[in-house]
Amino acid sequence: MGTRLLWVDDDCDGLLRPLERILEKKGHFTVKKAATFVDAMRLLKDNNAAINTRFGALLVDVILPEGPFGGSLASDLGVQFAEASISYGVSKIAFLTVVRQDEIIDRYVELERSHPEVSFSYFDKTTLLSKGEIEELVSRLNGNHNEKGASEDES
Repeated sequence: MGTRLLWVDDDCDGLLRPLERILEKKGHFTVKKAATFVDAMRLLKDNNAAINTRFGALLVDVILPEGPFGGSLASDLGVQFAEASISYGVSKIAFLTVVRQDEIIDRYVELERSHPEVSFSYFDKTTLLSKGEIEELVSRLNGNHNEKGASEDES
């Protein structure tokens, strides 16, 4: 299979479960899932020993529970996790969330500015089934676009 993808979302085994199969089939990803910040950090650290076990892409919700036994749903824990994942070699990060991008735009822009080597993208869960959105998500996670909607060849 292709790129190893870490998917961090407390809905990944619920309503969004069918997305895993799409990511595997259309994106050729090897998908590992975590529902909390703590579980995601553990997976990130445990899979960092060898180059072939590292995650190359991250799909993450902006709002995450901290641990498996509850804890608050921090409004930007997913952004914090995304930033932490970069030091583990993640180079493609897509946020999939119901949080409007303008609510965290300052943090998002700062991530882009601080990490120009990383490809960032943002997707709204409520429009994921709109025409072309899933394909765009898969494409971005595969690193086939520099800006949402513009292929690398066009830029």
